[in-house]
Amino acid sequence: MGIRRGKAGRIRPRRAHWCRFALIRPSVGGWAMIPVAVAVWYMALLLDERTLAAAALTLTAAWGLDLVMTVVQGVLIATSSLPPTHPTTTVQIERLDADGHRLERYVGMPQDTRGWYRRVARVVRWRSPMRLFAGRVPVRDGGEFVILPDAAAPSGSQHATDARLQGQDRTESTGTIRAYTPGDSPNLISWRHSAHRGTLMTRESGRDTRATLIIVLDAAVDQGDGDRGLEGHVIRAQQLLPATSSTDRFVVTDGIHMADDRASALRLLAAVTPAAQPRLQPDADRTPSAVNRTPSDAADAADAADSAAPQRAAATIAAAAAAPGHGPVTIAVITSQPQGPLVQAIRTAIAGARTLPVQPWHEAAERMIATSLPERRSGAPTGRRRDRSPVIDARDRSRGIHAQDNPPSPTVALRLVRVGVLAAYVALTIMGAAGLADANGWWPWTAGLMLAAVIVESSVLSRTPLRGALRVVGMAVLLAVAGLTAAGVRIDVGSMLDTAGTASEASAGGGTPGMWDVIRLVPDMAAATVQGAATVGFESLRRQLPPLTVNPAGDACLIIICAMVAIAIRCLLYWRVGVPLLALLPLAALAADYSLVGHAAAWRQVLLLVVAFVLSLLTVRGTIGVSPPTCAAALAAVTALAMALTPATL
Repeated sequence: MGIRRGKAGRIRPRRAHWCRFALIRPSVGGWAMIPVAVAVWYMALLLDERTLAAAALTLTAAWGLDLVMTVVQGVLIATSSLPPTHPTTTVQIERLDADGHRLERYVGMPQDTRGWYRRVARVVRWRSPMRLFAGRVPVRDGGEFVILPDAAAPSGSQHATDARLQGQDRTESTGTIRAYTPGDSPNLISWRHSAHRGTLMTRESGRDTRATLIIVLDAAVDQGDGDRGLEGHVIRAQQLLPATSSTDRFVVTDGIHMADDRASALRLLAAVTPAAQPRLQPDADRTPSAVNRTPSDAADAADAADSAAPQRAAATIAAAAAAPGHGPVTIAVITSQPQGPLVQAIRTAIAGARTLPVQPWHEAAERMIATSLPERRSGAPTGRRRDRSPVIDARDRSRGIHAQDNPPSPTVALRLVRVGVLAAYVALTIMGAAGLADANGWWPWTAGLMLAAVIVESSVLSRTPLRGALRVVGMAVLLAVAGLTAAGVRIDVGSMLDTAGTASEASAGGGTPGMWDVIRLVPDMAAATVQGAATVGFESLRRQLPPLTVNPAGDACLIIICAMVAIAIRCLLYWRVGVPLLALLPLAALAADYSLVGHAAAWRQVLLLVVAFVLSLLTVRGTIGVSPPTCAAALAAVTALAMALTPATL
């Protein structure tokens, strides 16, 4: 159970949110898509470009269709048992008192709190197929259960004592003659025993052999012990219950409530509260002042010091012992005070029964056990008005609240789809950039090779996040080395070094440079490459208008830019959600090609971009949130709508 510290360092349970209604809201990606779609719509109307118009329609259609599918999923979850893919389910539970009124509400399964609980709902949370929306639906869930301490098996001597308490040791004094109760036949009165004892005694017949065991829990414990003070009483009562045969009658009571069957007895044992501890008010009458009451209040002190409580408890037990048609009555009072006021009051009120004080279990329970029970109606409020009972967070923090947000690893088919989507993005980006600059240089091939290496390397899964981060760093270093090497070869670094006078003395003297001489020249070569690309190459490109004519220095500058873009893409692909964001690269390249040069994108290029983007949304988390036919239908619907509404000319 989650905990947090309040004022003065006191530890209190962590509060949680109680879900009553279904909710569908945009996720982070859904909210982020709204300004992106607005910007794309603005650019499409401003530049009159076909690719931008198709992209704006695709974003709008995907957002709307994903919302419709999320609503349909919510309806199916609420009306049937059809779950979405990889949902997160949280149970909502109410804790009840001995009268069946609601005390507290739990989000999650309580693990170590003794009590009587009722399941209210299962809150199913899921993500939409395109991960643009998040939904939750509370599904009604019935059933009750109790959490009780594990009752250790009693030893042999204690088992014999328990057998005598439950009427299994039938002797002359306990099994054949019992005290007279109203309703007994006059023919069964034993006048000899009545004259000997001075009170009417009834002789048991062969059919009247059911013994009655009344288990009484003395709830008067030390105020400092709190609820833990009753653990031994509850464990001892559980040890007496299993040994009761089916032909015997037993009653469990705390002096106020009575339970005459096993299910009711378990409910009472789970819900009983110490008499010295203030009871939580049921939420029907709960007020802020009642919630904040402490054992030091005058009302609680008066209840704890009520001297008439043992007499009232004895009257309740006497009413349970006076039931007609039963055999001898044995009253087991589980108390730490064998000669206390409760035992004396019971012996005074029920003179004909055998009253035996039983010490509580002295060992602490090793664990708590949950037992399911048949549901019954209680007097808890229906909850139409606002519920003020506290909500406690009991979710398992060790596993994580959103453990289901990490779906299993993608299959081979989904990996191939991801590779195809990335390849389409790369191809469309190079096609659009080739219209802006001369494609006869080295930069298109270098960009294609580096991005292909990025796609292949990023498609191999890492076992741990640390390994994935190390792979990103290693790939970035390799891309930087490859880009600098290709740029250096392209602009003839050797001639630049000779011109700058940085060649080694061995080389100037006609000798052959050694390996260490070459290694010492690597930093100078890299610096010369960057300097040449940044000065000569960038200046040659800056002075032109698209389409650009690329010389060797400008080609080297473009190669370095491609290497930097490849490194940025590999860093973005560390997260799966980065794949849809890469659609901005081909979109910007094709739009710039049309706006600056006048090359209109072909229909096949627009179609490929739309299909790749929708597939990247459907497989963004490595799995598809719907069945494959539904996924194909959504892809076809968005693609058809976007292509049909995209104008041929603007």
